[in-house]
Amino acid sequence: MISFFRKIRNLPAGKAGKMADDNRPLKYARYAIGEIVLVVIGILIALSINNWNSDRIDSIKEQSLLKELKSDYLSNIKEIEVTLNQMITQQEAYEKIFDYFDNDKPVDSTLQKCFELIQGIGVFNSANTTYKFIETNGINLLSNSEIRKDATILYDEYFSNIVIRRNNHYDLIKNNLMPFIKREFRSSSVYYKGNNITRLILNVPINFEELRENIEFRNTLVEIYDYTLIRKVALEKTLKLLNEKIMTLEENILE
Repeated sequence: MISFFRKIRNLPAGKAGKMADDNRPLKYARYAIGEIVLVVIGILIALSINNWNSDRIDSIKEQSLLKELKSDYLSNIKEIEVTLNQMITQQEAYEKIFDYFDNDKPVDSTLQKCFELIQGIGVFNSANTTYKFIETNGINLLSNSEIRKDATILYDEYFSNIVIRRNNHYDLIKNNLMPFIKREFRSSSVYYKGNNITRLILNVPINFEELRENIEFRNTLVEIYDYTLIRKVALEKTLKLLNEKIMTLEENILE
């Protein structure tokens, strides 16, 4: 059929016109329809090629985003592990302090070190470059709705809560614990000799027996200790979720 149309199309203009003049409308109609069909087929093929090329480019961009998102997740895992280890260290420090309080143990270097450790809060810096790009430019490039949902939950909920809890922890230490440290302890101090740092005083309670009986101080320690445990559990939960979501990313990354 197409061969026939091509033959008709290649006829000289006079012949084609003669077909119409010779009262052969059916052949002329076939010729015209053939021209239209060929044009439509050409357009469809061009659109198909264009769509295929566009899909290929989008697929390349998506794979790049998935790899970058995985890299950010791995960076966040390292950050969370560091903070989690700090919370575990603080938990142990609080428990040792309570042991000294409850069992009338004398002040020693271990207790002094514990009082130093509980003043930290741990720092979490979220790696979010890829997520910010996805938010503003590339959300439609992620064809997997589960991955889009995972990223939103992790950054807008879990990582955000980590920062909020860190700030709350800082406020508890600054507003509740540090007034006692400043009032009831000989503060830590250091001096420099060349490139060496020597510690002179390490958080020594001025009167540990009175401090041991101070209910307000004890309650302050318990409050911050409890919040440390809350942060620890939240960090562990986030760490577990992150590892699960990395597995989901790996299933969608083409090697």
